[in-house]
Amino acid sequence: MIDAMKDIDDVSALKLTLNCILESVSEGSYWEDFDNSWNPIISTLTAELFLDLGMKPIDEWYIYRGEYKRYTLKETFTYLNSCITDRGFFGTDFWDECQFARFIVQKNLKNYFPSYELLHKHIIDEINNDLNFDESVEWNGPAFLAVAIEYLSSIEKLNYPESIRIPFLKNHLINKLINQQHDDGFWKGYSKKSEVSNFTVVWHTSQTISALNKIDGNHLPNIQKACDWLVNNQENDGYWPSIHQYTVYFTCYAIIALSKIDGDKYRKYINKALNFIKLKMDSQGRCSDLGGTLMCALTYWELTKNDPLIKITMLEQLLVKNAIKRSEMLSLELQTNYYNSKEIESELNKYKSKYQDADIILSKKDIFFITLIIALIGILLTISLTK
Repeated sequence: MIDAMKDIDDVSALKLTLNCILESVSEGSYWEDFDNSWNPIISTLTAELFLDLGMKPIDEWYIYRGEYKRYTLKETFTYLNSCITDRGFFGTDFWDECQFARFIVQKNLKNYFPSYELLHKHIIDEINNDLNFDESVEWNGPAFLAVAIEYLSSIEKLNYPESIRIPFLKNHLINKLINQQHDDGFWKGYSKKSEVSNFTVVWHTSQTISALNKIDGNHLPNIQKACDWLVNNQENDGYWPSIHQYTVYFTCYAIIALSKIDGDKYRKYINKALNFIKLKMDSQGRCSDLGGTLMCALTYWELTKNDPLIKITMLEQLLVKNAIKRSEMLSLELQTNYYNSKEIESELNKYKSKYQDADIILSKKDIFFITLIIALIGILLTISLTK
């Protein structure tokens, strides 16, 4: 990792991470990480980020892989729709399913996803059965409640058969979520008895803060208590503790949560966390793995999106830079082909100059032998006929 990255500003860091993500698209127009089961949700969150930045589904960018290949988000949508099973499952779990469904509805993309209704029905069935929301299964718990609440909020005003029950379902989940907050202010998911601490606690707490903040002003004491817990449990180096690559992921979730509530109030904690994140980035914008890079991009976008110039120019700059790079490569290929054709033309002229007389002599010889053969055939036919 490069220490100089610590001094990079948030806008420049956002550009680096976005460019890294653009160039990391797979041959199949989706984004993949070390765990292939994460590909659908990583591709979903990536597509949502680019749409937030102003990209349209038909906007193009190009990646050189032996030759230039064109990519669009429309092709990513085709891949994502294919990931919805006949039973409405998507990704690895209910969290992935709710995030994906929320994305489709909030971005008004249902026309791109013919299988959306299967996904929607499956989610509502899971909510009605009150599944995925306790602490008995790893990852399940408050964060699943939070994203389910966000999805219900996104469809509350849509004309669904169960629309009359949506407010009831949402309030039920909100009450359940509030009741799961621990006395110290945090939310946590599954934890084995032998574990000293639950490594997902920052993940659950951060997402719950963000979800409750979107609902109304009735839960400010719960939110404030959770934020106090977050800042009191930040490490001196700026990160929030976890395991493996989740240290980067969860630190980003915490930054996003605090910035949504009061970026100025929590500025010193956010800046300390950003210093940690930037030290994990390389000069190409990659941070840990593709999922970590995406989380960094989402974080920098959250911190800079209120700047009116960012949304207008950021993506355009990246796409123009990508197009210029492609044009330069194509120009170089054309120039190389031109010089190659000139060399071939020169060689052909040498052979033409050297052998053009020989071609004429050979032609005369051919005519002589053909004439001789015809004459011999004529003599043989005459002799045959006179007999």
